[in-house]
Amino acid sequence: MSPPLLLLCGPAFSGKSTVAAHLFRRWDFRVVSLDEINARRGLHGGQGIPDAEAPALEP
Repeated sequence: MSPPLLLLCGPAFSGKSTVAAHLFRRWDFRVVSLDEINARRGLHGGQGIPDAEAPALEP
């Protein structure tokens, strides 16, 4: 059986990371933050996905 998956979704600056931090302290689990992923890619604060990569995300 796969471990449970919890997704926190919401608009920017709505407290998703804060909630994730509180949950992590209570139950030790892996947190995957799109903010961190985007920062590593050089994107900061709502800059979005580079235009060159956007077509790859379309169905």
